[in-house]
Amino acid sequence: MLGGVGLAVLSRLTVAADLDAGSLVEVPIVGLDLKRPLQRYTRPKAIMASATRKKPATLAPVT
Repeated sequence: MLGGVGLAVLSRLTVAADLDAGSLVEVPIVGLDLKRPLQRYTRPKAIMASATRKKPATLAPVT
């Protein structure tokens, strides 16, 4: 895409710096609702911080 060719559907977080810099623009697609479930993964015996142990519903959304 940055090479001048292509189209992609990416997380806004992934391209935030490029959007801020103006090297990419967001093109709304009417009628397309892209939502995906997110999963949390960790190592079996990992020590997690208290914020990490919270249930996903209690975590604040990223905007």
